[in-house]
Amino acid sequence: VEAVIEEGATIINLPDTVGYALPNEYGEIFRRVRDGARGGKTVAYSAHCHNDLGLAVANSLAAIENGASQIEVTVNGVGERTGNCALEELVMALSTRGDMLRAETGITAEKLYEVSRLVSGAMHFPIAFNKPVVGRNAFQHESGIHQDGLLKDRSTYEIMDPEKLGIPRSMIVLGKHSGRHALKDRLARYGVRLEGAEMESLYDTFKEAADRQKVVSDDQLLQMVSSTLGKPAQVYELAEAQVISGTGSSRVAAVTLRQLSEQTEATYSSVADGPVQAVISAISQGISSDIRFGDLELHSLSSGEDAHAEAAVTVEKAGKIFRGTAVHQDIVMAAGLAYVAACNSALMSV
Repeated sequence: VEAVIEEGATIINLPDTVGYALPNEYGEIFRRVRDGARGGKTVAYSAHCHNDLGLAVANSLAAIENGASQIEVTVNGVGERTGNCALEELVMALSTRGDMLRAETGITAEKLYEVSRLVSGAMHFPIAFNKPVVGRNAFQHESGIHQDGLLKDRSTYEIMDPEKLGIPRSMIVLGKHSGRHALKDRLARYGVRLEGAEMESLYDTFKEAADRQKVVSDDQLLQMVSSTLGKPAQVYELAEAQVISGTGSSRVAAVTLRQLSEQTEATYSSVADGPVQAVISAISQGISSDIRFGDLELHSLSSGEDAHAEAAVTVEKAGKIFRGTAVHQDIVMAAGLAYVAACNSALMSV
């Protein structure tokens, strides 16, 4: 280190190339070099950490606490073996715990989620559900106690605001542990308000469904509401979808949309490179043109030949983001139902 400083080096990188160091050890290396090396206080320091023991971010923070002013990071922590220090995790650690770490990055937090998704898609590298900051579960809660606390005061269980990270807010997962408060909150997203006997009847139906399956999707919930009220609770319903697929370059989809308030049906068709794209394009023809398709996530809820897919779709209307979910054994139908649910959310939003 002394030799390269004498030769004019201005930045000294002290890497943990195999991800072996513990935070206190790694931080101590920076302190000792900075204080003990000749010319050590005249240069800047950089950290390069690998995540083999899951400590890349922790080690990078230890380096910052001991004088490092440059951290080598990657989006989503991608890198050799188990990866490097994750950009989004480091940025939010410094932002959230600025009271202790006293360091800033100048990075626009609102772009973190967008960049994360962009890199994930470009690399065909899925983001783990439980990944901090940008993972699907990072801001989701199923426990009834947690849901109730969040709806009363978000800071109860939420140390970061997902909306400030550009993440569509979907913190409530409707499952068997969800309570009435969470159910009312989801219904309010669709402009539906139930009280008394109607709410109790819906809640009983919801609990029966939630006990049978992992989650209750928005599409299923709106069907329950329609059954409880004895009248349509949504604007549109996907009555039928057919897709012709083959080894050719194009897929042909035909969908029938039911406009429930007007009690009309119409069929639309589309040609696209993939079956999901064809179905989404066909549905878009029959729904308000000021709704823009945003993003689609598909996940398997189980394994085996009878596995069901869960789809989550986001759409944009008037600058606001709306989300819809659906579960179906056919992944194309799941995507189509989720898209219609998201559009219903946008159209019914109050």
